[in-house]
Amino acid sequence: MTSRDHDGPTNDDELLPRLFRALGPAPALPIEMRRAWESTFHNELMRHLSARRQRRNRLVSGCVSIVALVALATYVLREPPLAPDIAAAEVARVALVIGRAESFGARATRALGVGDELGAGQTLRTGPGTLLALRYRDADVRLNSNTVVAFLPTRLQLARGDVYVDSGAARHRGPTVMIETPRGMLAHVGTQFEVSVDDDEVRAAVREGAVAFTSDGDHRTINAADGPTQIVVSATGVTTQRVAGTGALWDWVVAAAPGYVVNGRSADEFLVWATRQMGTQLRYADDAARFHSQTVIMHGNVRPLSVAQGLEVLNATTGLDLDESDPDVLRVSVRRSNP
Repeated sequence: MTSRDHDGPTNDDELLPRLFRALGPAPALPIEMRRAWESTFHNELMRHLSARRQRRNRLVSGCVSIVALVALATYVLREPPLAPDIAAAEVARVALVIGRAESFGARATRALGVGDELGAGQTLRTGPGTLLALRYRDADVRLNSNTVVAFLPTRLQLARGDVYVDSGAARHRGPTVMIETPRGMLAHVGTQFEVSVDDDEVRAAVREGAVAFTSDGDHRTINAADGPTQIVVSATGVTTQRVAGTGALWDWVVAAAPGYVVNGRSADEFLVWATRQMGTQLRYADDAARFHSQTVIMHGNVRPLSVAQGLEVLNATTGLDLDESDPDVLRVSVRRSNP
């Protein structure tokens, strides 16, 4: 907008300088007033600069946070996903569960039942009072209660508890079963053996055959040719000692046997299986008892029976008398008829 006065036309930008010229020089301020004004001006300037600096810092912090979030998102997006359970190939199959046993891996935990397949990389955990039997690498493998073991394609990793392996009475022709423990590796050679791991030591008891043990350059074989033998590995060293082939050490192993279907099988077939589970010798009183046992066929039970159940059925239905008074020998004779 423009205006006119007696000096001629002008505009708004010229009015302020003309006004200051008309007023003349500004009078000098008293010293106290000037200092007060300077102090006030300084304080206001500092407050303005401080506020400006805080706004700048907030902006920088916001930018840094955004950059950090972008970097984290980029890392998460680039990071490969968690590998799924390596279960493409079956390495074991559950044959018996008494109690509760669980299999868990990177993503899932499940309760186990008879017939369930286990893939490489899965870990098994048995609870209190639980027994588990399965087939692994053509061998009979059993887990006691409170046991944690990982099943891998070439070995078992026993972290805690008890594992039993029975690879068969004849020399095992299938893949070797190896058990890795915190204190060394054990491998079977046509064997019945049990391995236990606790906080202080590792113990391996061999009831039949032999076990090769390796730990930090120490290689040795534990052989049961002269009787059941046990190796104990602790922080103080390695010791070997004789143990019983039956009794408390093996009781859980017998209870965890996967069971035997007696229907259509001879009494002798069952007795051979049962005495192997118990670690006892099968001894017939005479040839007549052996012949009777081999020719009598058992019927009726189509479900797997435990060792104790099968012995009870056999004793009650076959006319054979079982003498279990000796823990190391099961003596079998033909029951005499009352006159």
